[in-house]
Amino acid sequence: MAVVLLRLRLAIQRSGRGSWSSTRGVIIIGMWLLAVGAGVATGALVAFLLWLDGDGAAALAVLTVIFLGWLLMPLITPALQDQTVDPARLEMYPLTAREKVSGLLLGGLVAPTATGTLLAALGAVFAPGIGWGARALALVGAVVFTVMCVAWSRALQAMLSRATASRRGRDVALMASGLLGVGFYVGIQILTRNPEALVNGVSDSVVAVLLAWTPPGASLQMALDLDAGDAVVALGRAAYALAWVIAAIALWVWVLARKERGGLQSPARRRRSPRAGTRLALTGGLLRLSPKSPGGAAAAQYARYLFFRKPRAAQQTLTSLGIGGFLAHSLGVDASFALAGAMLGGLVAVSLSTGLLNYDGAGAEFSVISGAPMRAVLVGKAVVVATIALAALVVFVAVEAALGFLEVDVVGALICGAAAALWATAVGAAVSVIAPYDADKKSDGRTVAAFWHLGAILLVFTTIGIAAGVIWAVGGLGLGLVIALGALAASIAASWPVVAWAARRLDAHQLRVTQLILAG
Repeated sequence: MAVVLLRLRLAIQRSGRGSWSSTRGVIIIGMWLLAVGAGVATGALVAFLLWLDGDGAAALAVLTVIFLGWLLMPLITPALQDQTVDPARLEMYPLTAREKVSGLLLGGLVAPTATGTLLAALGAVFAPGIGWGARALALVGAVVFTVMCVAWSRALQAMLSRATASRRGRDVALMASGLLGVGFYVGIQILTRNPEALVNGVSDSVVAVLLAWTPPGASLQMALDLDAGDAVVALGRAAYALAWVIAAIALWVWVLARKERGGLQSPARRRRSPRAGTRLALTGGLLRLSPKSPGGAAAAQYARYLFFRKPRAAQQTLTSLGIGGFLAHSLGVDASFALAGAMLGGLVAVSLSTGLLNYDGAGAEFSVISGAPMRAVLVGKAVVVATIALAALVVFVAVEAALGFLEVDVVGALICGAAAALWATAVGAAVSVIAPYDADKKSDGRTVAAFWHLGAILLVFTTIGIAAGVIWAVGGLGLGLVIALGALAASIAASWPVVAWAARRLDAHQLRVTQLILAG
């Protein structure tokens, strides 16, 4: 049965029709080539570190980082993970939990990420200066390490799929992923500003001992122990590593078995508030203070999509904020924080505004039937995106100032970021009307929209580049702030006509846009 599930997974990977099939094939081949290249390079690094460092602390740190990546990726980017491990999707198959786990584990091992992980761990086999017995045990340890990574990642992913079945669980998972992203960002900044702390910490003997007894470290350290003549200790580490693999598989089976028995579900009965059902507000939070209008209701709806009500939308929000923060910091340190603010505001706004209509689904048809003014609906959603981008910009500037990177460029970063955010929101709103699709479906509409999204990104960043060139050219004249204010005024003057055109187009072609969304 495990072989049958493995063949089913491979058949799904090869499925596809038309031009999408060829595009998908190119993407899969590219992923395999990238994974193999990265795995070989990391394996060479492991071999070099083992030759350079006698106790292997640095090599153990490399494998530990890889293992942590496998553990954290399902939580940080749940929307990008393979949904074949979702217990809800496996209910259609008349299989036991053990059969599902065995088949999915084999399928997970036949993947680019697992292949790259195996090649990285195989670096210990080719490390110079170790005996043949240690090399053979290192080969076994590489296989154990790869299975360990896949098993623990998939077990955690299965647990998350059950936890996010409820609204509260989904909120907690998304908040945790955001906190992990912020923590990772802060950690990277600390290490880049003080890299010698990382080197000294890894080389410390206590840290090396601790790494050797971590699950990934034990899979490598057992070969080093055998090479040093400690066969008993090597056998104990091998049993320790295998125990972690067995624990991951047992946890995975338990999660799927609990699902089959009806466990891990939110309670069917919930206590109702005495006021439940007495009122239904179209807007929530601070939007309740605004006048009741279709635009306000659309803004509240889209804000709920982006935060905790649509997993894909919420993941898109967190991803754009995280990537934008990383890139903006690097750009600010190397170039200018005014340009960094523009890049952050433009990236966040264009990422979120190109999908203003993509999360409505069947609700798009209901909006048309209700006779809601689509102009106000589009403008309300665009305002939400601009607000998020501006809030992210303020937080970014405050964090960078607290870290000591900003001195007198705070105003320039805020002004340039606001100008880029407004222009990117307008461009994204136009693209969302020209090429709408349903984000919950997979169809050719995504392929068409991808080209429009790419064009929007190129247009936004080309505009930012031109504005940055003008500001840099006149920087010596002491007119940087004046030019930045002029860029903001030009952005407002150019953005409003674009948004107005998109709103008129949506209002005039409501049925066509709705058909495109319903078709996927």
